[in-house]
Amino acid sequence: MKLLLDTQTALWWWAGSPELSDRVTKQLADPTTSVFFSTISGYEIFQKVRIGKLILPEPLLQDLAGEVHREGWEILPLGLVESVRAARIDHAHRDPFDRILAAQSEIHGMPLATTDGFFADAGFRTFW
Repeated sequence: MKLLLDTQTALWWWAGSPELSDRVTKQLADPTTSVFFSTISGYEIFQKVRIGKLILPEPLLQDLAGEVHREGWEILPLGLVESVRAARIDHAHRDPFDRILAAQSEIHGMPLATTDGFFADAGFRTFW
């Protein structure tokens, strides 16, 4: 199975949060699952750190890419096709990070591990 992580899901995973569903926890721990972390999530995380909405543990602050690789996750780059699709999503939701993740999920044919209702409401595949 291929699975794209919502930014909050990745943060919950790193924190060992009980917010993660058993289903998601099991799937992320399964070595046969190909887990993808979007470059837009890296931007979102550090944007929130910069404006004071998020405090990160030191290992994530110092080497986010290294932490992603240590998890065995793949980094999903953001391209023009995804950017254009995100802008064309016909939904009132204005969060650009969510729109990019939705587009990447659709274009790359993988569900998004998220609790955010926007994705399912807008017709995108989710996994929770």
